[in-house]
Amino acid sequence: MIDLWREGWGATGEGINPAELQGTYDVDTIDEAVAAWWEAYREKYPNANPDLLKREEDGHWSFWRIRFFDNETDARRFLG
Repeated sequence: MIDLWREGWGATGEGINPAELQGTYDVDTIDEAVAAWWEAYREKYPNANPDLLKREEDGHWSFWRIRFFDNETDARRFLG
């Protein structure tokens, strides 16, 4: 089981958004958890641009450049 967390983020005029649990997935790797999250996201938003989900140079998966983590502590390091 993997808890998939999205890191905290901020945008001009939108304030700070703290880290948030995206879901718990019955998988073995964060890659599988991100794939399961993406599948559910695409069901809700079928026209979502797949180019927004990518693996960053540092190895983390991100969506809109907001990184995913497999634990709350790492997800909260940037902007809580």
